Amino acid sequence: MSSWNTTTMIKMALGSTDLIIKYVSLGYGLAIIHNLNIDEANRENLHIRPLKRYFTRQYVHLILRRGENLSAASRAFMELF
Repeated sequence: MSSWNTTTMIKMALGSTDLIIKYVSLGYGLAIIHNLNIDEANRENLHIRPLKRYFTRQYVHLILRRGENLSAASRAFMELF
């Protein structure tokens, strides 16, 4: 596992996983969510990477919109996985 700066800059906090998935699909960034919330319709529109090796007790995934032009920070974050 790569070392990384754990300081984060949260731009938005949402109380609903479905809403988080919707915002990611609209291009508002990326998210780490539990896999129970990822259905087949979401899999068609999102690029999903399992993060099980980093979160061994849960099945957690990083999600982002397919074809999205990511910021340098988002690309660096994705390269960790």
